[in-house]
Amino acid sequence: MPALVRFDNVSKRYRLGAGQNDLRELISSLPGRLVRRAGDASDQDDFWALREVSFAVDRGSALGIIGSNGAGKTTTLKILSRVTRPTSGHVLVDGRMSSLIELGAGFHPDLTGRENIYLNGAILGLKKREVDGLFDRIVGFAELERFIDTPVKRYSSGMYARLGFAVAAHVSPDILLVDEVLSVGDLSFQMKCAERMKELRAQGTTIILVSHNMRTVDAICDSCLLLNHGRVAFLGSPSEAIDVHLALSQPTSARDLKGGSASPDRDPGKAADIVRVELLDDHGNPRECYEIGETLVARIHYVAHRRIEAPLFSAGFFRADGLHAGSNTSLGYLEPELIDGPGVVELTVPNLPLVPHTYVLVTSICERRSLRAYAMEQLVSFRGGSSGVLLDEAYGVFVPD
Repeated sequence: MPALVRFDNVSKRYRLGAGQNDLRELISSLPGRLVRRAGDASDQDDFWALREVSFAVDRGSALGIIGSNGAGKTTTLKILSRVTRPTSGHVLVDGRMSSLIELGAGFHPDLTGRENIYLNGAILGLKKREVDGLFDRIVGFAELERFIDTPVKRYSSGMYARLGFAVAAHVSPDILLVDEVLSVGDLSFQMKCAERMKELRAQGTTIILVSHNMRTVDAICDSCLLLNHGRVAFLGSPSEAIDVHLALSQPTSARDLKGGSASPDRDPGKAADIVRVELLDDHGNPRECYEIGETLVARIHYVAHRRIEAPLFSAGFFRADGLHAGSNTSLGYLEPELIDGPGVVELTVPNLPLVPHTYVLVTSICERRSLRAYAMEQLVSFRGGSSGVLLDEAYGVFVPD
């Protein structure tokens, strides 16, 4: 089956420097710009956001794009959505595309949510009667029934994101492009978005997802592109791409343990990261569904960006609506003497005590004495079923030192 989306040696260059405020300034600057071009001036004022990037995405597949800030992720989506053009290379996009690459993009602030739904539908080529048929589903998904006739300039960032994703995900796109804008939504809405993307994939929609949330990429995508300073650092399975991304992001102390070299991109404010959490049974086998009363093992992959003494690894359950469903000490904790660099710990939850509902498993690294957070929380959500709990999705946030 031919690829639906293809990048062939795509590069994108931006010119750095002062811009022109109006047409008069632009015209007056032209002689100098022509002289510099004729004199073959150096390209020291050029910034290459992308350099010879190539990848292909088949129909019905999901590609994750990860990398540090400034790696070229959003530029890639903007080229795909035709917001900007590549400087060189070729781009093939075959099919109706719906994109959510910037908060509020495509919305007119003075129009109501209702009017913006119809405006966006028209931009995407839908007839009014088609939008009429989708309207109630879009509004219900966004949970904005009370505010749908309010001008969107009065919406919060979360309301913008909910309406934007609801429109993008309900217009039957062949290709859905999603940037990190979903991070402004609350946990329950992020879970709903993840479920909707899975439904779209099952219906044959191609998804390209940019995210800093490694666990979300690993759960939704079947391939992953890692960008580093505008170049392809890795293209392959999400788990391998995450490992390479972690290696590139580790400080000197952590990389030395693997024989690597220092990376200049790491945020020096980070004390530690939980990279991903695997859910296993008591025999070490990956599990997607647990019966009530079974043993759940959370295998936590972490990296300490500096030496941390007396850390406390803990885990607890919360319902998706925020209700605490179990204390950390009853669900598992571990107290190593110190951590430094990458490592793995396992927390065991015997006799899983949850009745069918929607839950999140929260894992964290804290200072043992003060319980001050060294690292983040990794939230692994569960949807209750008739015979147990079903692994659904994962989310993570970082709490700096």
